[in-house]
Amino acid sequence: MIHGFVIIDKPAGITSHDVVAQLRRVARQKRVGHAGTLDPAATGVLVTALGNATRLIEYVQDATSKRYLAEVRLGITTSTDDAEGETLASSAVPTLGEAALEQALGAFRGPIEQVPPMYSALHHEGRRLHELAREGITVERAARPVTIERLELLAHTHDTLTLDVLCSKGTYIRSLARDLGAALGCGAAVAGETALGAGAALGCWAPGPQAASSTSSTGSAARRRASDRGIGFSIGVKTAAVYHAPGRRRGALSAYQGSSNRQGGLKWNHSSRP
Repeated sequence: MIHGFVIIDKPAGITSHDVVAQLRRVARQKRVGHAGTLDPAATGVLVTALGNATRLIEYVQDATSKRYLAEVRLGITTSTDDAEGETLASSAVPTLGEAALEQALGAFRGPIEQVPPMYSALHHEGRRLHELAREGITVERAARPVTIERLELLAHTHDTLTLDVLCSKGTYIRSLARDLGAALGCGAAVAGETALGAGAALGCWAPGPQAASSTSSTGSAARRRASDRGIGFSIGVKTAAVYHAPGRRRGALSAYQGSSNRQGGLKWNHSSRP
């Protein structure tokens, strides 16, 4: 059995569960999981774990921050809070200078309460919210505490904002865009979302704009637990190595983007090297 973490560069159009299912087939083992769901339309870093590394998912998931690059379109409200959904309303976008945008963004920095979108994997009375939403059922969702550690405006046009977001587990970028649009008085939805960072428990950021390293105590603790179980870490987007216990065979798994006539997927290359 293979034990380790694999950092996947998820393409748009597949779910996080799809990635796990492909990993199970490629690695020929059932013990595979992921450390946080990405929306189907989102791209970028998805942390997955194989074998004994699945026992460490809680340390990766619960005690780490996540980083996203988000493109937010102003002037629309959709059923899914992103460009994939039905447009429910369109509004004129007021002229917004940087000072007005910074003031609006400031209200969303730090600890906030956020209502999850209906199209999400959260459960309500035993069913996922997105299942209810597809049946035309809307239920009231309680606001949940999240923390926006960083929210920077990288660029903007009259109706589009590009944001760099560093946030806690459980944060929905779609909800952030929706609430920001409401604060600006014109509505908003996510037009594009890319996960840039997997957090500190792996001791690194994945490559991306202004990538940085992290050596927190949480990361060190996760590495010690991994070392105790013979689990190797190798971090990178597109290709990552995962290892058996020391001295056994290892291999490399790579993710590739799809093309117009080929679906994206995962490839596994065995190696006899120790």
